[in-house]
This record gives sequence, structure tokens and C-alpha cells, in this order.
Amino acid sequence: MSSSGGASVAGSSGTAVVGDGSLTTTASGNQAAAAAVASVATLAGAAGKFTYLTALVFNVGRAAAVGEVVCTLAGIKGGTWTFTIGWLTTADSYLFLPFPLAIPSSAVDTSIVGTIPSTGVGGPASSVLLVGYVN
Repeated sequence: MSSSGGASVAGSSGTAVVGDGSLTTTASGNQAAAAAVASVATLAGAAGKFTYLTALVFNVGRAAAVGEVVCTLAGIKGGTWTFTIGWLTTADSYLFLPFPLAIPSSAVDTSIVGTIPSTGVGGPASSVLLVGYVN
């Protein structure tokens, strides 16, 4: 790892150190349409530190019929956020939100969790990606 001016970037580990915080990504993986499984991604909290969210992506794939699902973002200052995402028969649906000012966790030692509930057997595949750091 090389360092310059207080910032350093790791090679292929998926982690970069920026100031005192470690930038990390976490993803739910693609939850297949055949399984009734929720998509959940967690930015883990750390002892004595806040967790910060810098970007999120909710993805819901196409399906045989249109529909919608209510996604949640929990563990953030100010309380849980909810997002309704509709899915189509012709294209995937995405919600991408970059945060120029990182969103802090509600308290120290608190994880931030993004969730897309199960869309049911035969519903579209889904995935969640969270980007952030602890400091």
C-alpha cells in the first residue's frame, strides 16, 4: 500500500484508506428470482466509531409482470429511510444515490443496512450495494 498526503489506496483488496476512515463496499450478491430471499448489504459498525454511507445502489431485475417493492436503509442518523422501486418487464430498475456529504450512522458501534425484501418466488432478482467507511 502506498501513501501520500494522508490518503492511500490498497491494490485489489477493495479497501482504501482515506484520512482516518477505511472506505469499504458491501453487496448482497444477486438474489435469484427462483428463491424467495431478501437482498441485504451491511456496512459493519466498529467499536467506538461511526459508520458513514457515501453511496448506495438498489437494483431490481426485470420480471414477467410489473410490480414494486419497498426498500429500506436502516441504522442512519435521523431514522430509517424507505424507497419504493417499481420493476418492469423490459429493463432492470436501479436506484443509485451518491452522497457528496457522507450520511453517518445513528450512533457509534452501529451498522448501516440496506434491504430489498423478497419479491417472492418467480419475482425479479435483486441486489444491494453500499459504499462507506468507519471513522
